[in-house]
Amino acid sequence: MTKTRKAIPVRSIDGAMLTEGAEIMLLKFTTDGGGKYVLGMPTEQLPGLALTATAMMSETARIKGDKAGTPAIAAKSWRLGTDPQGEAVLTMRIEGGAEIAFLLPKGSLDQLAQSLDYFGKGAKAPEGATVN
Repeated sequence: MTKTRKAIPVRSIDGAMLTEGAEIMLLKFTTDGGGKYVLGMPTEQLPGLALTATAMMSETARIKGDKAGTPAIAAKSWRLGTDPQGEAVLTMRIEGGAEIAFLLPKGSLDQLAQSLDYFGKGAKAPEGATVN
């Protein structure tokens, strides 16, 4: 953070909604002082906000030395599909019915299938291990 900007400490995020036409997301929050505010953000900026938030979750875990790593967001369901260019996309449905989609690297479907097969056989990865 630069010295020319003043941060507004946020106590809680109280909800969000979209304007008519889904052009702007309105994020409602309460400050540490109890003030209620609404931040308007163009919806085209939401992927960048999601990337920034997840990067900060990872960085926070790293700085704090959290051995569990980045907090996991519970997926309710998932599906594989393709984007208009035929690239693999993994979409996960999370709390509240929201969805987040990931464009998978080329050649990663075999790796994903092997990982699913590993866990599908009842195997559990050792604590802290990742299955590639």
